[in-house]
Amino acid sequence: MLNKLILSIGRSSVLHASALLLASSSVYAFDSTQQIGAPLNINEVKLNLLYKNDFSGKDVLDFESNMVKGDKRSRTPNPAAQWIVEGWGGAAVCQGKLWVSPVPFKSCGQPIETEVKERSHMVVWHKKSYPSDVLFEFTVNHHSSDAGLTLVFFATTGKEGQDIFDISLPVRDGVYKKYNRGLAGYTVSYWSRNSWPRALKNRERETNRIRTNPQFKIIASNDSHTDKCDNCDYNVRILKVGGAITVEINGKVVNHVIDESSVHQGGYIGLRNMSGVNKVSYDDFKVWAVK
Repeated sequence: MLNKLILSIGRSSVLHASALLLASSSVYAFDSTQQIGAPLNINEVKLNLLYKNDFSGKDVLDFESNMVKGDKRSRTPNPAAQWIVEGWGGAAVCQGKLWVSPVPFKSCGQPIETEVKERSHMVVWHKKSYPSDVLFEFTVNHHSSDAGLTLVFFATTGKEGQDIFDISLPVRDGVYKKYNRGLAGYTVSYWSRNSWPRALKNRERETNRIRTNPQFKIIASNDSHTDKCDNCDYNVRILKVGGAITVEINGKVVNHVIDESSVHQGGYIGLRNMSGVNKVSYDDFKVWAVK
């Protein structure tokens, strides 16, 4: 009887390992179809549209600053809100776009004039947690900004798997270390005009980087193709299938990687602007589940 039990356990382990191997092999095969410089290949996946927004409606925004008493969270976001704004700058949906600025807006798309020290880093989260395997896209324009950096968070949770709006988590205020050290998930930095010596040495302006957090570890780096124009629409598409991540900008794959060490599952998508970026507009935000 004992021998039969051991044999049964052994067979179960082998079958489980075989299933994992097959799943891993399929990811590698899928990843190999993504070629730098070519369009994103989605022929081998089935897409189910989960969300789309062209910002032509009246989106409700909620601000982290309204959820805080003292230095702690006092409530979770408004259930009616589509977007959660972190930082003390401006964010608004108007003229068919989502506008974000390091300072408040005096009118649609027009930030107030203020001192540099009063500018804020900004993060705008879409208030929906998505499954592990997704394709999402958006169009972004930096409107002649000549400083700062923009990136996108995805598959993001608390470090222990919490909801990122759990009231037990610290207030973030747009401060980067509270994201790349305080949350778990991935980031893609796709546009930069940072000019300090280290950024210039590392070719940050020309480079697309994929990081895993909270390690703040670069797992892939390649040319971004967003270094030529400061007042252009860039269409960003990111495909995540397990640990296989592919980034496409304006119809060409610019970066891809298989993360084997710390594969993050489902979570939130957030759009981040550094304080140097004068203003950004986002449009045509879409998310699909991938099978």
